[in-house]
Amino acid sequence: MKNTEKKICRMTAHLLAAYGVRDVVLCPGNRNAPLIMAVERHPELRAQTVVDERVGSFVALGMAAQSGRPAAVVCTSGSAVLDCAPAVAEAYYRQIPLVVISADRPADFIDNGQPQTIRQAGVLANIVRCSVDIEPEDSSERRLTYANRRLNKALTAATGHPCGPVHINIQIDTPLAAETEVSDAETFRKIELTGPCMTLPTREARQLGQELAPPRKVLIVCGAMAPDDKVRNAVSRLARIPNIAVLAEDNANVNCGEASTACNIDAVLASLGAEQRRELLPGILITVGAPLVSGRLGAFLSGHPDIQHWSINEDASPIDTYGILTRHIQLPARSFLPQLASAVQPFRTTALYFGKMWQEAAEMTMKAAMTFTPETLWNDFTAMRELVSVHDKKINVHVSNGMSIRLFQALCAKPFHRTDCNRGVSGIDGATSTAIGAAMVTDTPVMLISGDMSAQYDMGALAVDGVPASFRMVVFSNRGGNIFRIVGSTRGLEEREHRFCNIVSLRLEQLAEGFGFDYYEARDMTSLRALLPHFLDVRTTAAPAILNIVTDGDSGAEAWRAYIRSISHNE
Repeated sequence: MKNTEKKICRMTAHLLAAYGVRDVVLCPGNRNAPLIMAVERHPELRAQTVVDERVGSFVALGMAAQSGRPAAVVCTSGSAVLDCAPAVAEAYYRQIPLVVISADRPADFIDNGQPQTIRQAGVLANIVRCSVDIEPEDSSERRLTYANRRLNKALTAATGHPCGPVHINIQIDTPLAAETEVSDAETFRKIELTGPCMTLPTREARQLGQELAPPRKVLIVCGAMAPDDKVRNAVSRLARIPNIAVLAEDNANVNCGEASTACNIDAVLASLGAEQRRELLPGILITVGAPLVSGRLGAFLSGHPDIQHWSINEDASPIDTYGILTRHIQLPARSFLPQLASAVQPFRTTALYFGKMWQEAAEMTMKAAMTFTPETLWNDFTAMRELVSVHDKKINVHVSNGMSIRLFQALCAKPFHRTDCNRGVSGIDGATSTAIGAAMVTDTPVMLISGDMSAQYDMGALAVDGVPASFRMVVFSNRGGNIFRIVGSTRGLEEREHRFCNIVSLRLEQLAEGFGFDYYEARDMTSLRALLPHFLDVRTTAAPAILNIVTDGDSGAEAWRAYIRSISHNE
């Protein structure tokens, strides 16, 4: 068959497939034409075209996060590679294998007045696991061998331990569209990696298990993670040990049922009186997963340097979020937690009900959230509560940052099939693109819950071709940026409305019509309850859908503050 004459580009496509990539987002350009040809003509790669590199990178991020496989985005030279940076940063801090492949002009073109050229080699170096720059190919076999080694190095870094994003910059000389006849049997060398060891020696695991024995109070806090049966089962086993409590945010995806205290950590901490806070302080804190939504945990732990903090984190750099780190466990959670669960079993006792105390506090907080009645009955709080209480568990939900994820964590009493949020760097950009990318690689319906400011930030995602009919997007239209009406740093500013909040111009009905989405709108609880069954039923529609929940931002902010006041102790 015919393919690009650029052998390095064919090599790149071949090695992507060899390292498990199946989905590649192609962002059209001139310089990356040979790469597009190589990907499009490789039988094991599925290509998706997205014009906007920032959107495309987040789409690929969503694909990788959902599928558990590396995904790639291919872009052209110049500023295009800079547009990939937000998604790359998110992938870096969530350890998601995102492969960015940028086409470049030869080095002698750079800083020489040529169009679409910047110093793009290494431009993402601070937020990737590996960055390689590959020179233009020539007739030298030595050059091809070196390129092969560099490609293997980058893809090994993307898929190894810890995994994460990588940047492959390929200098491509003209001609760009030339083709050549290529044998179906053409192959390129993959360099296999064996190691490093991903488990603890049994003796060390037993020693750690003994350290968690009563009378130690152990608190395990789970941040964002992809669903993993090994992690879920291990956390469930640990949560059944009486002196161990587990707090798991919804996007930790542990879903251990009654054995786990899966809750909104901030709300629980806000509800504790002084005596409860003393009783519920741990002796050992174990953290796992990406950064938390909770902002109160640090204040809860501060002033208690005697607490030992164990951080489970594959990265070489220790994470000392609370300034009390005493042990860095540089192992995958799916390897270490099952070992720990087995090691601690011989020391279990019924004499200390630390886990039960936390679970009761969490249940009381959730009950308060379900029964709280704000002064204004239609607002973000009551609408979110209705939305998350009426759903089929067999659905994946993505939540944007800001108030959306905080309301969701406070009000989601029963877990969804899977929950995701871009908590690597916690930005509002890219939430829609990420959710659409995830929807493209799963048969499970995906619902995005977004604020209107986050939705406006990522409007380009709606133009992506091939958004599945099973995709649902919920937008809380409350005149934008409602978190600024709540946090102390901005809520009292005279510039709050015209510089922070009320700056959104989002015409959702027109956007839905223009991009082929079904459109629903709720302006009160009656209309929301009436349309939710139709909106959520993906079997009855041939198009993705947008639900616009229109509320008043000031009422929503006051409802949230009133809820926190209702559960808080002023001691």
